[in-house]
Amino acid sequence: MKSFRLWFVGVLICGLGLTYAQFDAAFVPQIFAPDMLWAKWGNDLRNSHYNPNAQGPTNPRILWFQPGGLIDEPLVDNAAVLWAPVHPYSTGLRYTQYRLYGALRGGFLGSIGPFWGQATTPIIFQTAVYVRSDNGDFVDVIGNWPVLVFTGGQYDMTVYSPDPLGVADLYWVGNVGLPAYRSGLTAYTDGTSGYFLLGDNAGWIRPVMVFWVVAGNGSFPYLYIDAPIIGPDTTPPAGAVYGLTGSSQYSDLMISVHHSTNQIGAQIFAIDMTPLGAPSVMWGASLADLSRANPQDTTPIDSDTCDRPAVMSTDNQTIFLCATNSGRVYAVDALNGGAKLWVAELGQPIMAGPSLGPDPINGNEETLYVVTRTSPSRSTLVAIRAADGTVKWQRALGSVSRCTPTIDRNGRLFIGDDRGTLYAFNPDGTILWRRNLGAPIRVAPVLASIPVQGGPPVDVLYVAASNRMLYAFVETTPVRLPPGTGTGSGTGSW
Repeated sequence: MKSFRLWFVGVLICGLGLTYAQFDAAFVPQIFAPDMLWAKWGNDLRNSHYNPNAQGPTNPRILWFQPGGLIDEPLVDNAAVLWAPVHPYSTGLRYTQYRLYGALRGGFLGSIGPFWGQATTPIIFQTAVYVRSDNGDFVDVIGNWPVLVFTGGQYDMTVYSPDPLGVADLYWVGNVGLPAYRSGLTAYTDGTSGYFLLGDNAGWIRPVMVFWVVAGNGSFPYLYIDAPIIGPDTTPPAGAVYGLTGSSQYSDLMISVHHSTNQIGAQIFAIDMTPLGAPSVMWGASLADLSRANPQDTTPIDSDTCDRPAVMSTDNQTIFLCATNSGRVYAVDALNGGAKLWVAELGQPIMAGPSLGPDPINGNEETLYVVTRTSPSRSTLVAIRAADGTVKWQRALGSVSRCTPTIDRNGRLFIGDDRGTLYAFNPDGTILWRRNLGAPIRVAPVLASIPVQGGPPVDVLYVAASNRMLYAFVETTPVRLPPGTGTGSGTGSW
């Protein structure tokens, strides 16, 4: 188990309200409800980068800033705490950690780490608390219990869930001994217990079950963790698992994107998660097969990579993914064996995306956004109609961009480039505004609507620059905050 700063314990308890004087069977924690401010679980499990509950600034100003930056997207929970995966900016060491900030004030709350690897966005999901009688029978089940998972991107992993009895203020489980590598994290539920899903460099996919067991006599509870390995007869072929995408409605479907070690190139698999402990592959397809105009054609075709996660449509029926080098965008039918629906030939390598959100100018039709590299020094933002793959518009950026766009409730896009320019685009592709942060912007901006006691919520856009700075932008209209000051807050306007 990794060591943690002792003062973080108090911060987490006070900041998130996770202390319980006694076990209450009617208690359901609300801060980890499915409608997280910005999180995969229940909010963006589809990897859409669309937030229907928040609006980006029309005329931005800095609300606060902090050193440290980001190496992946932060999570914003319902207690208005921002969990930021970072490289420690002051130590010069190579380990990573998670830093916690007040999402509205920017005050530093504590840190978790170190992790030895590339820390990824933490994931919050929900599981069950099973209540057991003195004779060993299970007499009650409480759902919606919170679990957080932090990873260093290799064998480094920490699972946290508050103790239902309050016997221990924090209950940490150390390294579960499984590699996550570049797959990131996703989660699902069987209706009661919660699971998080891992993928590794050998192509193995592992669901990890997490739930609590407590006894009615008040004895010390325990957190049960089980990590079955999908057997060779059901796992996809060898090749690093890059992306794992889920459905916000169907717990029986997960999509994995693989880098193959052979000449097949990237492959995509749909995984049936319903058999408990033994998920199986429903169907699989290679990008090479999807690229052929005639499915019966067996002529060799150049393989390609797919280093972007797949995105699932709002109705959970269509999967969108990108071939990195050839510049192809694919739409496949998730419920019909991965049948190809359309292919968009962009002709340029794809650097970032895809994002998926509504276009309010055109009847809120779903629109896919990707970033292509049009020259050694320029990138282009491309809008694609999700229904048929038609390119709706293209807009050149001032520099190369590796930043996935974020979409607000009005269909506006927020994206950065390597020159440090932060752009806001209208749904028709016109520029709403641009600002320069002085260093490359490569992590997708994050947008959240932060609750304010006694007032309306405040919509905040979080943007990280590669000079290890993290900025929180709001609308220029003055924001009234409760009394107090935040660490590293900035009040100037552009």
